[in-house]
Amino acid sequence: MTVFSPARVPAVVFGLCLFWGGVLAAFFWTTGFNFLFLLPWIAAILVGAWVAQVRSDEVRKAALSKLRYSRQALPVSHSEAFRNEAWGVVSSLGPVPLHQLPLQRLQSYTFDDLKAHCPVELQQGDLFERLIGPHLGQTARQRHGQHLAVFDALACVMLHPHCLPTPAGVDMHGGRSLLTHTLLVFALMAQRVYSYIYMPGHGRLAIDINFKLDPLDPLIPIVAMTHDLGKIRKMVCPEGSGRLILLPGHDSQAARDMAQVLELWAPEIDPEDRRIVLTLLAYYGRVADMPVRKMKAGERPVVTSDRMHALVGLLAECDRLASAIELGAAYPFDAPAVTIEVQAPVEEVIEPVNLFNSLAKFFVMAMPVNARSPVRSVGFKRKDPDFSKNRDVVIIDELEFVKAFAAFLGKPELSAREGKSSALTKLVLELLDERGFLFRFDEGSGVALRPATSCLYKIAFRNADAPPDAEPTLVLSSAFLVDVTEWPNMAKLQGYPNCLSVPSFAGFRLGRQPGAVRRSAHDVIAAQSLGSVETGAGVDAVGVDVTRLVTSKRSKPANPARQIQKIGRALFAKTIGVAASDEAALAVVGADTFFEGIGIKIEAYERLPEALQQVGILQIKKSVRNPDAHVVHLSRSVYDKFMVPTMAPQGLI
Repeated sequence: MTVFSPARVPAVVFGLCLFWGGVLAAFFWTTGFNFLFLLPWIAAILVGAWVAQVRSDEVRKAALSKLRYSRQALPVSHSEAFRNEAWGVVSSLGPVPLHQLPLQRLQSYTFDDLKAHCPVELQQGDLFERLIGPHLGQTARQRHGQHLAVFDALACVMLHPHCLPTPAGVDMHGGRSLLTHTLLVFALMAQRVYSYIYMPGHGRLAIDINFKLDPLDPLIPIVAMTHDLGKIRKMVCPEGSGRLILLPGHDSQAARDMAQVLELWAPEIDPEDRRIVLTLLAYYGRVADMPVRKMKAGERPVVTSDRMHALVGLLAECDRLASAIELGAAYPFDAPAVTIEVQAPVEEVIEPVNLFNSLAKFFVMAMPVNARSPVRSVGFKRKDPDFSKNRDVVIIDELEFVKAFAAFLGKPELSAREGKSSALTKLVLELLDERGFLFRFDEGSGVALRPATSCLYKIAFRNADAPPDAEPTLVLSSAFLVDVTEWPNMAKLQGYPNCLSVPSFAGFRLGRQPGAVRRSAHDVIAAQSLGSVETGAGVDAVGVDVTRLVTSKRSKPANPARQIQKIGRALFAKTIGVAASDEAALAVVGADTFFEGIGIKIEAYERLPEALQQVGILQIKKSVRNPDAHVVHLSRSVYDKFMVPTMAPQGLI
């Protein structure tokens, strides 16, 4: 229904009366035509046109107002007339509606409200106030009032009854709430910022290697309060399971939730501060992907902001240390903080995704395959029933691969070798094996599966018409084989013709190594440079508290909740695929290596062990089509949350 403004009512009533009066006069006219009749008729038309004009102007004005148009700024036809920027979203046609409402928050809070959720380690005397008081006190509010308004908004979110029960995580946090864990990280950052030494990781160069964080940097309270903000939406409890699950992507969710905090967009806050906070949150779980400055080919990447990388390094150090404290490690808050000289933030990503993506790009874009001189081939494509069992296999010359791939990554130092081993090759072999793309030669029945790091072979090449005992034309003393048959985005390699010479297996490069290979210093440096998780075994550790935490986690038996997380993330990322499903279960086929890699023994069971039932596995049986593979039935009640989109019911294999 149209609603008229009070100012328009008299004009509308008068115009309607004239109009209908003219209609009635014409209808009941009984005498000869009188030109005086035209006067009210024309008046009615003019009033009607005026009313329409007024109404059109108001409708147009309301439409332009909704599009945030300022008539005094630019003409309507100008491309920037309706430009709008809100919460980090830029639009050329007014504000963009966001479909996710901001997190609920309280109207106000007091310092005592925060202190009520203080970690037990900070409850001695005035320790809590002494550590975080300088960041939240009156002096800090006078200097950085708008930054602390952002902190206050985040505190109101954390203290809201809907958000307050959110746990800090599935494990590693001693059952504490998200707010309590956050306050512990905040206190650790406030204490350790004085001794923190800035050193950008992942092979990046600093703008100023001598950069020092301001101990009272106003972004410290903000990043401490927001680093796990995404868990409020991502921590779920599937119906009927009673187990908590942390869905993937809580880091990027934290950035999205932070962007909806209106106080962050106040004009008093420097846009660079805003960029640092949102970028840090978006990439906190994958620091190796943080943007770098534009560079030329062959140059080392340089960080875009020393302050941002120093903050993320300090946050990662304190986050890991908080987990150690929550699991029972002693930490002397009263003693001066011990400097940790090497900063290598341990990310939460289980698989080294960045290395995998770089490897795929190298294979498709930069690796010479079946090349002729003067270019030395790194890969040789082969598909035949004898050598590759009719699989699309690429033979990689490992000696040439290490040099070429290290240069492709911009990290030539990774081409260093220790005896017959290369740290980069070990990481690549383990990664390929984890994804199911490592090709192994059959060593016969009853022989244990060769560890991935031992899958280096000697390959001999002979001319196609040469007898088997002829001298080889080329011998690769160290090679590994990649099966690209089912690797997405490898159509280029799959379409390559066979190399002109015929390859054959000529021996092993290495003896059979134990499953748990001792890590050398080269291995640890390579893993830290590439952003993957390392235990640091066999190397002198720096930062005892953090190392003890990591070592203790690796030595403990597999945690069912953590295994559910790993399987769920693999389903979500489609690392393992669902072959079929019904209303109760999801069937995964051919993922034996993946499950064994996370500590789940895959074999056909008549009666499923309790340990497997705890991780949502309903049944394991041999595949009818391929007896060497197994079909793992996963409970939909546990893993349906990870399926995007939910699959239509089908018959199970």
